[in-house]
This record gives sequence, structure tokens and C-alpha cells, in this order.
Amino acid sequence: MTEFSQISNSTSIQDTLPDGKDSESISELFFSYRERRWRIKESYESWGHKKSRFFWTGEVEIWDYPACNISLVRASDNKLKIIIRRKKWQYSTFREKEVEIRLMIGFDLMKIYGPWKDVYRLRENEGERKVVVGPKERFVFQFNDNCWIWEWAKEGEKLESSNIYKLYELISEEISCPSKKSDNIFDVKDLRDIIYQKENENTLKIIPVVYQPAVDGMKNFVRIVSCASYKTVDGYIEIEVSLIFNNEQLRKHSFLNNVYQAFRYYRYGRILDIETFRIRLEDDIKGNKFIFYNIYSEKYDLEYDSIHGDSGDSVLEHDIKYYFNTEKHPVLFINTSNHAMAEHDSNHSLWKWEYVPWLDNTPVKFEEKNRAYIEDEIEEEITKKIENEAFLGRYILKIVQKYRKVKRLLSSF
Repeated sequence: MTEFSQISNSTSIQDTLPDGKDSESISELFFSYRERRWRIKESYESWGHKKSRFFWTGEVEIWDYPACNISLVRASDNKLKIIIRRKKWQYSTFREKEVEIRLMIGFDLMKIYGPWKDVYRLRENEGERKVVVGPKERFVFQFNDNCWIWEWAKEGEKLESSNIYKLYELISEEISCPSKKSDNIFDVKDLRDIIYQKENENTLKIIPVVYQPAVDGMKNFVRIVSCASYKTVDGYIEIEVSLIFNNEQLRKHSFLNNVYQAFRYYRYGRILDIETFRIRLEDDIKGNKFIFYNIYSEKYDLEYDSIHGDSGDSVLEHDIKYYFNTEKHPVLFINTSNHAMAEHDSNHSLWKWEYVPWLDNTPVKFEEKNRAYIEDEIEEEITKKIENEAFLGRYILKIVQKYRKVKRLLSSF
């Protein structure tokens, strides 16, 4: 087995300043965060498969993130949250075009210090973490114990006239004199006009916005979000949401990964994982509920890979905790390595991919197919593969195909 490791706090998250393609993504604000270092170990094992393992180290460092946008949201419990967002453009081989990668991390705002002026060295977030700018003067304030927001000081500029000072005052005023509603709505300014336009065109549907830990997204990211509405036998209107993933890397039990990959390949015809949850609609849109049958993450985070909460006979409903700009976009968090999910975030210290399925330039594809239709498509792919496989492959695929047919027949009773 050939194995090598790399520092990965920076992978897919921390990169150079934007190239200016999207003027709204360019910000002079930096966000620095003291967090644990994590690593990704990659190894080549049987079948020539490259496996990635995620693990935390005992080291703590300060990481710098450029071109950040800052917003505030007040939860229903009246806690004030500070949300940090970044965007960049990247070519997607899946979408075959340039897509906008959106990243988010959020914190409960416990305390705030500053602002002040000091001298700082900006370091790379990769490799040996060389100094790329500085020492240079900056304006900065701190919130909580491990977070700083700052900007480079311009020549002749005073602290009191800086953007940092204005932002600090705005946050301090919101703490002392709350003005934001406790509506749990993420107000994302750069998407307001798009949502307004779609509402006017009457094309805005109830579509969730999905968050997934970006470290897990290296080889385990969402490819397709598919929504289909139907009426239950009990008379409820529900939206069935299926998430199709590129891959699934087992973390704690990573030695099972190769067997798991082979099973998934022969069972589904491709290395993809599909998870489905439902949104139950009520007369009042604010009363809509999530249903996570057999895939609820409970309190578990990314290091867990075998979580299947809400697996009993009864249908358990979960209140929707957050919304994205409007109640038509409930927020979902993927929390574990086997894609167990919830209405809450269990990976507070990690950056998240922010998947907005109805955007034209998003890295995910939006479809309107139900789970049965998706599985039928996979069945067709398996049939095609049977024709091209060697004898042993055809034998295994036929067994799997029969298994799937029997399973579907039994589930229909």
C-alpha cells in the first residue's frame, strides 16, 4: 500500500484572492480563525482505488481567509449568529462549465473585542505556510475566543474611518439594541434580486439549500438535488428530496471502504450514494416539517459513518430551524460521513459547501425526479453494464439485479 499525507485545512477552502469575475464576491475583509489542524491521508489499495481518510491532529493554528462577506442572523432563541461567506469561480467537470463555489461558516456571537491597529503577517494556508504579505499594519477586531475580522490599513487612514470600525459598531449596536427579527432566516444579499425575479416569474418552488462540511466534500460532494411533490395516503402534501453524492468515504471504519465501494459499484452501477428525506407541507409555510426516516444524524458529526436515526416505525417530524432568504428555502445540514442529516449543524468548526440548487451557476444539478424514477435510471445503467462485463462481472451484476427487484417487490407490499 502506497500512502502519503497532506495538510488539508486549505484544500478547497482557503485559496488565493478572487480573480474579479464576480464583483460582489470581492471584499477587502479577512477572516482569521484559530482552529485545529486536520489532515487527509490518501492511499492506493486494492482495485487501484484511491482512498481518503479524514482525521484531526492535536495542533492548533490560525488560518487566514481573504475576501469574506459578513452577515448577522438572529435565531428563534434570540441568539445572535455571525455568518462568514466566501465565493470563488472554478471549472466543474461535472457541469462542464465555470461554477460558483460558495462557502459558509457560522458562530454564535458570545463576545466582541476591539477594534485596534496592529502589525500582521499574512501566511499561505498550504505547505510550509510561508508569509505572503507583511509585516503590514491592519485594523482588526475579535469576536469570541478564536475569531478575528480585519482589513489592511490604507496609507493615512484612521481606525475610526475604516470599514472594520464601522462593522464593529454595527455588530455592537445589534448586541445592545437588537433590531433583527428572530426569524432564523439567512439573509444572503447577493441572491435577493434573483429570488425576487423568480417570485415575479412564479418559478420559485420549495427547494432546500444544502450545507455539507467542505472537508468531506473533497471526494464526497453533492452532485444532484432532485425534488418531487406527491400526496400521501394520509392526505399530506410532501416534497421528496433526493441527494445524489459523488462518492462516500468511510471515516472511522475506513478499512471497509474498498469493499463498500465495490458493493456500491455493483449494486448501483456507479460509485454514487443516494439519500432521501421529505418536507411535509402545512397550510402555513412556517409550519412545514422535515422527515428524515433512517438517515437522521441526531448530534453526531463528520467522524461518524454509521448513523441512521429516526429508524423506527413511527414518522418523526422535525421543525425547520433555518431558512435561506425566504421560507421557501429550508436549510438542511449533512452532518456525518454516511450523509446522515438534520435541521441543525453538528460540525460548527468546519467550513461548509453552500449548495443553492436553483442557481444557474451552482456546482450541483437540480432535477425534479422522484426516488423510484432515479433508481429505474440506475437499473438501466446496470443492465447496460452487464452486456459489457466479463463473465464474473456479469454473474455478480445479475445477482445484484435480482436482489434489487426482489427488494423493490417486497417494499411494495
